[in-house]
Amino acid sequence: MFCWEPNLLDTQPLFCCILSSKKQVLIHNDDHISMLVRCSDLVDVTSKGRILYGQAHFGEFSPAELDMQKKIEKATKKEIERIADMFITNVDATLRQGDWLVRAEVVGRNVMSPEQIRQVEAGVSRTTRHQVDIHVLSRCELMVTKQRSSSVEDFTKKLMEGKKGSQMQSQALP
Repeated sequence: MFCWEPNLLDTQPLFCCILSSKKQVLIHNDDHISMLVRCSDLVDVTSKGRILYGQAHFGEFSPAELDMQKKIEKATKKEIERIADMFITNVDATLRQGDWLVRAEVVGRNVMSPEQIRQVEAGVSRTTRHQVDIHVLSRCELMVTKQRSSSVEDFTKKLMEGKKGSQMQSQALP
């Protein structure tokens, strides 16, 4: 989508280009026109969280398989968060041809190593008594304060809970 916005910044015309995915754009250099490229990176989310495996959100599972899916996701979260300064932000488990596949997003002080993934897989398999194959999107990304480190999601959640608590206290006061 393209739009032309004359005098948007009260300086010179601005040509705005909005892309629905990350693409390379050739920007022409012109002294009379500025160009702003905005990329919209689409993320699909359900009440369960970000969709990593569509089958995990929309697939048809028996009650026993649904129970095992929850156990595997919970065990994966527990095993990953045993590692110092690693936080899992999303996890999906799905069953394909009799095998459990797990995909997780993890943030931390470092990216996870293949050895750590093998250890997590072994721990999850021990806990659930099912073989799992885990793939992790691992990023170095933490919110760090003078007291602690946490994922951005956990930091924001605690911040919002604190605001909600203070609002409730102020409403209770005469």
